[in-house]
Amino acid sequence: MDAPLDPRRKVVREEVEYTPAQPVVPVQPVVPVEPAPVVDNQRSYSRMGDAQIESNRQGFYDANGNLVEREEQVFDDPYTRRYNGLDRTAQVIYFLLGILEILLALRFIFRLLGADTSNGFANFIFNFTSPFVAPFNGIFNDQALSKVGVLEISTLLAMAIYALIVWGIVKLMYLLFAPNRSTEEVHSTTRRRI
Repeated sequence: MDAPLDPRRKVVREEVEYTPAQPVVPVQPVVPVEPAPVVDNQRSYSRMGDAQIESNRQGFYDANGNLVEREEQVFDDPYTRRYNGLDRTAQVIYFLLGILEILLALRFIFRLLGADTSNGFANFIFNFTSPFVAPFNGIFNDQALSKVGVLEISTLLAMAIYALIVWGIVKLMYLLFAPNRSTEEVHSTTRRRI
């Protein structure tokens, strides 16, 4: 049990003033932002053969009340995609032909100028290109220009024939594998206003 307060006893109360380090800002309730209503929504779809074009146009008001229009188009053409594959294959074939033509041209120049066959690089060129020139040896007689230089017509003939063969292969490849464009066209548009 508590003893009664003694009136002779003096009670001292201290008042402490509280000052926060930063002012207290009242918390504002978070209001969810609703998206601006769509004023106009237009969707169109077109098909020309295999190609497809899909357009989506939207108009809406932003937070400041300005009308904003947005348009998006997606274009897909499988014909072009397949044709690009053929082009890439033709480029690889022509690249390989270019390497062969350069090696045959080096062989022709080395034979014309009488390059030493004991040299490693010249020997490599002659050994690598000899299977490509062999089918054309004996069609024409190679002409000796000097004691060491030879005008090798079979190499020139090989260069021309291989270029024609590769050109024919690429043309045949396009003829057989090129996709056909369809002539069918479909256009469709849907518009919704709110």
